[in-house]
Amino acid sequence: MIGNYVHGLGEQLVSGEKDAFDFVLRRPNIGKRLSAITTMYGSPKMGIKLLGEVFGQLPEGITIPVWPISRPQLIKAMVPRVKYYLKKNREASKNMSQFIQDTPD
Repeated sequence: MIGNYVHGLGEQLVSGEKDAFDFVLRRPNIGKRLSAITTMYGSPKMGIKLLGEVFGQLPEGITIPVWPISRPQLIKAMVPRVKYYLKKNREASKNMSQFIQDTPD
């Protein structure tokens, strides 16, 4: 069993690889998320607080590198992903009644 993924919020949240010799569990790279929050809102402290609510409380004194990215670059990178998410959300909403009918009681 190789590359089992648990998806969350559009990206891999946790992944693991298992074979006869070892098992590896990886945490998500929160540096990208912190960089995006810092770029949009200007406060790494707020970003760490928000990430703590999602991924669990971060230890005191931890250093998370913030990637240098401008706000326009970030928005340009986010627009296609937001469009894709909204498209998938609309598709799921249209099919919701069929999903509910197909679900056994």
